[in-house]
This record gives sequence, structure tokens and C-alpha cells, in this order.
Amino acid sequence: MGERAADASTSADAPMASVAAVFREERGRLLAALVRRFGDLDLAEEVTSEAIEAALSHWPTEGVPPAPGAWLMTTARRKAVDRLRRDHVFATRLAVLAGTEPERTLLRRKLET
Repeated sequence: MGERAADASTSADAPMASVAAVFREERGRLLAALVRRFGDLDLAEEVTSEAIEAALSHWPTEGVPPAPGAWLMTTARRKAVDRLRRDHVFATRLAVLAGTEPERTLLRRKLET
């Protein structure tokens, strides 16, 4: 009976171990690609952490994807785009409230690169 409990514990911990292993292996590539794409190290670190958090909540129930590094990259990239869009909307609304024009050029450049 102790062996079954150990097997259940091991199978429950497998996604967590997979996340940790993939994170160790892919972290540098994720950060480099995200910084290259968005030009912002802080943003890259934040969305990488958010992607890891998403993996920790999804992988135990959905299973580890066939290409976990690609899954993390796609998730982080989507989170970065969402963040930049949200920041753009916020800046636009704030500018309207303040009666000034937002710095659209800078925000548009971040979204397009």
C-alpha cells in the first residue's frame, strides 16, 4: 500500500518536476527571445514568470505538452502582447482624461516589434 501511495505521489509531482526541468533548461532562451522581441528585460522576466505560473496550474490537469519549451514561449509572448495592449489602452484613456495626446509612437513601436 505504501508503494501505491508513493506512485500516486510521484505521478502527481511529475508535472511539477517537468515545469522545473523545462524552466531550468529554457529560461535563458525564453528571456533572450522575449527581450529581442519586445526590447524590455523587465517585461520579459515578468511574462516568463507568468508563463511558469500558468504551466504550474495547467500541466497537472492537462498534462505536459509535447513541446513544453514552445508552450512556455507562446504563453509568455501572448502575455507580453496582452500587457502591451493593456498599457496602450490605459495610456490612451489616461491621456483623454488629462486632455493630452499619448505617446502613441513609442507604444506602437513596442507592439509592432
